[in-house]
Amino acid sequence: MYILILEDDPDRIKWFRKRFEGHRIRIHDNVEMAIKEAVQMFSWKNLNLILLDHDLGDFAKGGDGIQFAKWLVEFKANSGEAIGVNPKIIVHSHNPVGADRMASILEDSFDVYQIPFSTLQKLQTSLEEFER
Repeated sequence: MYILILEDDPDRIKWFRKRFEGHRIRIHDNVEMAIKEAVQMFSWKNLNLILLDHDLGDFAKGGDGIQFAKWLVEFKANSGEAIGVNPKIIVHSHNPVGADRMASILEDSFDVYQIPFSTLQKLQTSLEEFER
């Protein structure tokens, strides 16, 4: 499975690496790099799951999850059927306002789930449904 993660917290990154060991994961802490990686993964037709945080530290350096969500919707709209894959998206931000905004941006274009990171950690065993 191919997974793209937008996250800047070192402890969360460590958890994601352990949780998705054996899968092909890419983790980025800024929007620009995540977009470059997403374009490549979409071109391979191999992107199954995207996990998104909202707050990425210094906005000037990394942007935020809303920028990435808007880009995803625009990319899919411009690519049409050529996109070839429809990854599930989990918004795992603890920022409720940011998470709500991201989900509302994405919901008409993708299967999106809002699961705060602390809840995601507790649901470890049930993440398999997102890995299909």
